Amino acid sequence: MEPGTSPETVCGEHNLTSSLVSVPTLLASNTTVTENEDAVVMTCYTDDSSTNWLFNATSLQLRERMKLSQDHRTLTIDPVRREDAGN
Repeated sequence: MEPGTSPETVCGEHNLTSSLVSVPTLLASNTTVTENEDAVVMTCYTDDSSTNWLFNATSLQLRERMKLSQDHRTLTIDPVRREDAGN
């Protein structure tokens, strides 16, 4: 404390709101596909208000073969290619 000052008492309230994040479920239309022929449709089922698609731990960059539904929960890749396989 600096000279010439007196201690103050401050009263207040702090509210903390938290919510549990649900674990999403991913459903794929095909797990065995032929490259350059078949399509894959993946749907994310979650209670969260937003869905972000990741590819190899980074945000997915859509290519012309990829379509995202209006609610961002369904990703279609048509045709699927080897480069679409992640790790």
